[in-house]
Amino acid sequence: MIHRNPTIIALIAVLFILTGQARASELGQNAALRYWLAMAVMPDYNETQAKELAEWRTTPLNEDVEAIVTGAEASLGMLHRGASILSCDWGLDILEDGPNTLMPHLGKARQLARLACLCARWRFVNGDADGAIDDLTATIALARHLASGRILIGQLVGYSIENMAINCIADHFDRCNTDALKGLKDKLSALPPAPAFIDAIEGERDCFVGWAKHQVRTGHIDRLTALLTNPDPDAPAAQPSVKDLTKDLDDLDDHYTQLIEFCKLPLDEFDTRDKAFADKVKQSDNVWVRTMLPAISSARHTAVAAEVRLAMLRAAIAYRLGGQAGFEVIEQPYGTGPFKLSKGEKGFTLESVVNHRGTQLTLTFRADWEKA
Repeated sequence: MIHRNPTIIALIAVLFILTGQARASELGQNAALRYWLAMAVMPDYNETQAKELAEWRTTPLNEDVEAIVTGAEASLGMLHRGASILSCDWGLDILEDGPNTLMPHLGKARQLARLACLCARWRFVNGDADGAIDDLTATIALARHLASGRILIGQLVGYSIENMAINCIADHFDRCNTDALKGLKDKLSALPPAPAFIDAIEGERDCFVGWAKHQVRTGHIDRLTALLTNPDPDAPAAQPSVKDLTKDLDDLDDHYTQLIEFCKLPLDEFDTRDKAFADKVKQSDNVWVRTMLPAISSARHTAVAAEVRLAMLRAAIAYRLGGQAGFEVIEQPYGTGPFKLSKGEKGFTLESVVNHRGTQLTLTFRADWEKA
């Protein structure tokens, strides 16, 4: 007969409870879980509503949009909860899945961001600037959390979402009073750290080179050769030897090392090195180098543009709160001194020294000069 000591049983029960609570607390500190809930409770939008979400910046604020805003409470509540948590782990297993890693959260996050921006626009127009700013800064936090997987596409989607939120603020800048702008300034300072571009490139190397070498070690070379385009689908793909494949992957790894090093250079030096590197890649006789290295120039310039646009927002806030003297304190990235400022009929435009996609990078903030 087994005798059970009540004291020991009680201690074990307490231990299980405490362990469970610790685990629950640990899971609760993962922003991704809140974001998944926000995405899960988003309504199924009909074709008209989906179009209104896609065109959130210009769609008429009619009864349909009001219905969208009214039904967004649960999703936005979870968006705010996720934004308040520093840590974010989307559960990507890049060593196991490599270039086949699924990232369904990116499209869903973009839709959630559109919803937040549409709701923020509605709040601005209806006199709730504080609520709009809460939605938009939470959206920027979501954008930054998308980069936590260290995958370049996640970072690029994050830049796109952050751009949406900044555009919404700039479009309604005249609706922000002094208190709202001070709140915006504080909330921007409390955001999760901006993603480092170099982290995404190192993540890309882990995602492919690390995964590929793991396939070789575990005898799954067929998973590698399946990635190469076969001009004759009826012919079996050539199976390289382990020795040759290892040599090619080491060469690819060396190219990633070079790529990472010159991505750390100032932008003008990066552009020079990138052009020469791109030519070298095209001429390589290593098929993995030619096909698997990411096109980095556009991505680097997108990262730079995101950094500059956020600095423009900070400069615009400083201008409204501190006038010209406050504005001149904010130096533009990749240049010297403040941004170039020009006034127009409907607001003011900031211009950077950075050339983006063939034109100087600018951002226009709506302003009512009688209230400014």
